[in-house]
Parts: sequence; C-alpha cells; structure tokens
Amino acid sequence: MGSIVHKIERRRALIPCKLMFILTSLDIGGAERQLVLLLKHLPKTLFKPMVVCLKEAGALSKKVTDIGIPVYSKFLLHKYDIRVLPKLISVLKKESPHIVWTRSIGDKMFWGRLAAKISGVPIIISSIHYMESLERNKSIIGFFNKLLTPVTDLFIAVSHNQKEYLIKVEKLPAHKIEVVYNGIDLEEFKPNKSPVQVKKELNIPFNFMVIGQVGRLRPEKGHRVFLLAAKRVCENKKDVMFVLVGDGPERDSLMRLSSELGLKDRVLFLGNRTDVPDLVNTMDICTLSSYMETFPNALLEYMSLKKPIVAPKVGGIPEIITDGVEGLLFKIGDAEDMSSKILTLISDANKRIKMGEAGFSKVKTVFSISANVDKIINILNLLLHKKGMA
Repeated sequence: MGSIVHKIERRRALIPCKLMFILTSLDIGGAERQLVLLLKHLPKTLFKPMVVCLKEAGALSKKVTDIGIPVYSKFLLHKYDIRVLPKLISVLKKESPHIVWTRSIGDKMFWGRLAAKISGVPIIISSIHYMESLERNKSIIGFFNKLLTPVTDLFIAVSHNQKEYLIKVEKLPAHKIEVVYNGIDLEEFKPNKSPVQVKKELNIPFNFMVIGQVGRLRPEKGHRVFLLAAKRVCENKKDVMFVLVGDGPERDSLMRLSSELGLKDRVLFLGNRTDVPDLVNTMDICTLSSYMETFPNALLEYMSLKKPIVAPKVGGIPEIITDGVEGLLFKIGDAEDMSSKILTLISDANKRIKMGEAGFSKVKTVFSISANVDKIINILNLLLHKKGMA
C-alpha cells in the first residue's frame, strides 16, 4: 500500500486534487473543529480544498478563509428549499472538484451527494458523525439518504463501534466503510495560565480538587448523572469543586437541579469559554457522563493535558479509554458507579498521575492530527488510484 501511495503522491505533486467539503455550517462544534484542523494540515501540494456551507458560514469560517481556503454559503433557506440543488450544481460546475465529501447526516448528506452525482463528480464520500445505540436498532440516516448509497464511494466512521452500527442498523455495505479516528493538535491545545491563576479567577480555594467536564448542555450528555454523582462525592469529600464548561438548552434545568441537590456552592456553570485548555489544565479529574457518544473530542483534549478520566462505557469511548489504563469506565447512566470511580481517583494520586501519562502517550501516537491526516491521505489517494485519476 505504501509504495502505491508514494507513487501517487509523486505523480500528483504538481496537480493538486480538488476536494470539496459540504456541511451545514462552520459553527463551533466538535465535527466542525475537526474539519478546520484537517484543512490546516492537508498538504497543499496534494490537495486543493474548498468548503460549502448549506446555511450560514459560521463562526469558524474565518479560520478557514484565513488560510486561503474558499468558503461558499447560504444555499439552503429552509428544510424544504429544493432550490439548493441547482445552486449546488452551479458551484460544482464552477469548481469541478475531483472529490465531494459530505460531513454528517441530514440535508447536506442528501443534497451534496445528489448534486455531486448529477454534476459528474468522480468520487463521493460521506462522513457520519452520529449513531444510536445498537440495541435501539434505530436508523439515523433515513430512507432518502440510503437511496444514494450506490453512488457513494466511501463512508467514513469515527470508531469501530460506529462502523458496526452502520453495518447492522443502517445496512451500509461493510466494504464501503473506513474508520478514521479524530485527531488533536498537541501544539494547539495548550494552556496559557497556571491552575493557581485559574482557581483564583474562579474563586476556587487553592486546596480544593477540581472535577470537570467539557461539553454542550444537552440531554444526551447526561449532566444530570454528573450532578447526582457530584452530590455523592461531596457527601464524602468536602474539599472538591465541580466545573461544567459549555452551554446549551439544559442549562436552566441543570442549575435548578444543582440547587435542589444542595450543590449551588460546589458546582460552577461556566458556559462557553475560549480558555478551555486553561480550564482543563486546572482539573484534577476530567469526566464525561453521556448516554451516547460516537467519538468525543473532549477525551482527546483531556488526554493531551495528562488528565485521568472517568467516562461511561458507551459508543466509541472504550476505543479511546482502556478501563484502568487511561481512566476508569462506569455503567451508562449510573451516578453511583460514576461517583465511586471519581472517589477512587480522588484517593489515589499515584493512579491519577499514571493514567494521565498513559493517556498522553496514547493520544500522541494514536489520536494525533498527523495520524488522522496520514490515514485520510492514504484513503483519498487509493480512491483516486482506483478511479484511474492518479
């Protein structure tokens, strides 16, 4: 495989492949940040990327245009706006990409692939960033998107657990699915302030341990489990503070629950922040409490700063965290089990250090942005070779 890839790279060095990404918008989110990271690291000698946002360009679009990549936007005015199809075909004919890559499910997956097929784009790829539980046996892709499976050259899953779901529940052909783990730029996710400074700014006593979680305040993220676990921990430990970073529709109800549980002075709701590396670096133990996760980028951020992790055994999480090595895994939705794992780490500083070091070592080798980009380059080059375009 390697020799084929190197030959393709040499032949294409002077003729970059035009690669068009189609998504809803470049709003702030895990999948969107992952795309921006990929765009920054794709070798420009091999690829000429461009981005199409069906709706608004979004807050992250400036990061893309600042590195010289064009961003098109405002193709879809509402859910049933069929004018999106001729608009997409127009930009596809203008740019003539070799590859169209739709990002996630829904409108962009359908209209993007349909427009690419009509426009004669040689290679069509779809990333799928979500999944339901295998046990629920519920489709997330939908009937119309499944109709376009034959015209899709490849589906990208972000975990092997998700690939299994796509095969068993969505009935996608196994030979058309590749797993590409998300990556993190260790040089980019770095703190600027010391934990002492951050604790002072947040009015957290210096001698308190900090247990924290980063993520949108949505029902599936299980923050109620986090708060119930926090109550049990606080009943056993007085010098602990809990921190939630992120915002969302659950914020008001979670704050009410926190107050009802007597945690008003023990849980900080920080909302959306631009200093996430500083906050994560201040945490002694990092957590997730989700009911469903495909591949949570927050875990990579925790690991990059050598933090021990407590997370549910769900979705792609066991592919990131080996129970007892980089962190401890608990039963989904079980606040008592979660609190027990947190208390175990609180009482064992040596275990926290060892898990943090193991996590950093793993993220550096398995989940780095360079590993992510290398695999993507191999996949794209082999698709081009298969189509006789390299």
